[in-house]
Amino acid sequence: MKRLFIIITLLSIQIMSSQSYSGIDSTVATYPKKFKSIEQFANRIEHDFETDIEKTRAAYFWIANHITYDYKTFRKNKKNKKIRSKSKADYEAKLQIYNRKLAQKTLRKRSAVCEGYSRLLTEVLKDLNIISVVVTGYAKTYVQEIGRKRNNSNHAWNAVKLDNKWYLIDVTWSTGNSIYNSEFFNFSDTYFMIDPDNLILTHFPDDEQWQLLEKPISKIDYFNFPIFYSAYHTSELKLNTKTNGYITTKTDSVIQLDFSSINKAKTYYYSYDNSGHSGTLKFKYQNGNFTTLIPYKDKRRRNLVISDGQLALMKFKIKLITPQSLTKTTVFTP
Repeated sequence: MKRLFIIITLLSIQIMSSQSYSGIDSTVATYPKKFKSIEQFANRIEHDFETDIEKTRAAYFWIANHITYDYKTFRKNKKNKKIRSKSKADYEAKLQIYNRKLAQKTLRKRSAVCEGYSRLLTEVLKDLNIISVVVTGYAKTYVQEIGRKRNNSNHAWNAVKLDNKWYLIDVTWSTGNSIYNSEFFNFSDTYFMIDPDNLILTHFPDDEQWQLLEKPISKIDYFNFPIFYSAYHTSELKLNTKTNGYITTKTDSVIQLDFSSINKAKTYYYSYDNSGHSGTLKFKYQNGNFTTLIPYKDKRRRNLVISDGQLALMKFKIKLITPQSLTKTTVFTP
């Protein structure tokens, strides 16, 4: 009987993951803009929802639509205060107090950087008896970072355990806050329980276990990835995993890109930064890949952007070499 319950629960999670969360989101949309305490917030969720997945979605949706990103604090780049302790047990106790205060501060101010978002989600879920871990690591967002291995962490997100399986969530990247309008929310749930194979394209955890991959990738491989944008995950365009984001080419040549899958009903485009040269991608199926050849005519270095016509999907860093050098795309083995 217990085994049957577990199977039914796991199936319900899979079904919930594939369907719309509109019912949960609609209920949470009626919640107040402010809660006095984490306990009050958690109690409201506990009252309205039954399953752990529903409660997790409810906490995530409210935070993503009410906590604004604190750009001022981000620019100051302040380091966390060191916790002084007499023993490991003393340190753990003080750390729990610090984390709770940070989450409470985030809820009160309704503003935070990534640590505040992820800590608030963890503390609310903790009150709901749901296991959540704050994952620290590196998030790559700028084309200049391609090919440059970094050792410092710059981001935080969550791993949540639901019925003995871990799921990855990034609340910060779900808000869509604008630096020019803190009250603007362009919510997207792309990073709610996102597939680990997709999240690793942009997020590299300090602790390898939080990749949640059977075969973890190396830091070098991660920094060799192109820059992937949120729209990539819903574009139905899948870049061959051996493609490096750092492309070496020359003027009046072509760049070859291989994709493992495309949506033939969609049109994809290419363009170059600060250049009028652009066009549609034309694919040819060969050797198990959809191959496209993109002309490069500029005499200056222009980074390559692949888009769906409205949103950027990915960006490649271009290195321009002399005409005597061969055009090539460096590859790596994941």
